[in-house]
Amino acid sequence: MLDMVQSPSATGADQKDVSVYISKKFTPNFKVQVNAMKGFSNGSPDFGGGTMITGIF
Repeated sequence: MLDMVQSPSATGADQKDVSVYISKKFTPNFKVQVNAMKGFSNGSPDFGGGTMITGIF
């Protein structure tokens, strides 16, 4: 996903970054999602990532 956002202030830099999401359902009640992000402007973070684990009990 490409995200481009205008700076909220006149002196700040615009944000441009790309995110990738991968989701894997192991069972009907258990899913893992991993994401990674890379910024391409001074107003964006250099990189980022995360993990989400979802379970139904």
